[in-house]
Amino acid sequence: MNSDLGVSKTSLTQFKNATTTTTTSSLAKNEKKLKTTIGWTLENIVKIYNAIEGNTRPIQLTSKRYSFHKFAKVSFELCIEISNKANYFAIWLRQLGPNSFNENVNTKYRIYADKDGKIVEISRSTYNFENQERLGYSLVLIEELLRSNGKLCLHCEIGIDCYNPIENLKNKYRKMFKNEEFTDCVIKIGDEIIKTHRNILAQNSEVFHKMFEQNGMNESQTVHF
Repeated sequence: MNSDLGVSKTSLTQFKNATTTTTTSSLAKNEKKLKTTIGWTLENIVKIYNAIEGNTRPIQLTSKRYSFHKFAKVSFELCIEISNKANYFAIWLRQLGPNSFNENVNTKYRIYADKDGKIVEISRSTYNFENQERLGYSLVLIEELLRSNGKLCLHCEIGIDCYNPIENLKNKYRKMFKNEEFTDCVIKIGDEIIKTHRNILAQNSEVFHKMFEQNGMNESQTVHF
């Protein structure tokens, strides 16, 4: 945090030391959906609010950055913007990656506060695309979120689809091979018979490509080895 914001270095150091971030994560059974919950506790949020009384610009605080171990291209952080001109805060989730910044995404999330054991929902995702820089951007009254001891305890549940196009393509080919439906080529190796698709053989083997091209195999045929 820059000193020109009007907040003393001592206040910011105390605030930084008094904030904690916790995360829990899980991988769905199909290994395609990743889920995690970020927890962020801020102990001296009111002191920071009072310390910026002379500021002309709001200040922004962010939690520790979290990324999935199995999908490190994407990371998340909770953000709070404090302004001395109003008694409300702006709270949102920021997504970094996987491709670039400032894109529209449809990440699933739910941001809420734990107020003395009571869940106060701040925002949640819809089916609409949102700017990844400000997911769930909301203005909230700080009094509605603070615990009786003055702490602000934020949580965010996050879910993303971990899509692997290469693995997905392999699975499709594997199913086609096992299913044997709509095959148009039979390969005989001795007594063994393998049903397959000419297009796949031709695209993955120069030998088969030349064989089909030279023989003019337009109909279903059997190849003997």
